[in-house]
Amino acid sequence: MKIGRYLILVLFITWISLYTGCGKKGGNPVADYLRNSTLTYGNKQQRDVVMLAARDVTMLSSDDLKKEKYTDDSGNERQWDLQTLFDHRFVPKKSNLSWGDDFYKDVKADSVLMVMSYILTSY
Repeated sequence: MKIGRYLILVLFITWISLYTGCGKKGGNPVADYLRNSTLTYGNKQQRDVVMLAARDVTMLSSDDLKKEKYTDDSGNERQWDLQTLFDHRFVPKKSNLSWGDDFYKDVKADSVLMVMSYILTSY
């Protein structure tokens, strides 16, 4: 069933990128990064941290997101900021991707919020 969910996620992110124009020059770099990445986690704890972060992205302001810290892969609480967590969980398919210069502003874009909502309902 994981393959089916993965395929649905890829199709959904592709649809978002086409619908919102994320692939166009000047688009949202966070949405572009997510669209061209694979969500990975090795165990339930890592999955739960991703779910918590996805919920936080949908519910917290940019300023509050900057203050949040998440559990690292060794189980140490409050070690990683959101961007570091995403660096570890979203593996890019292209080597030239970046999160952009204003990650915490861009992560609140509707196209990114749609991806986070999808993750929350699918995993």
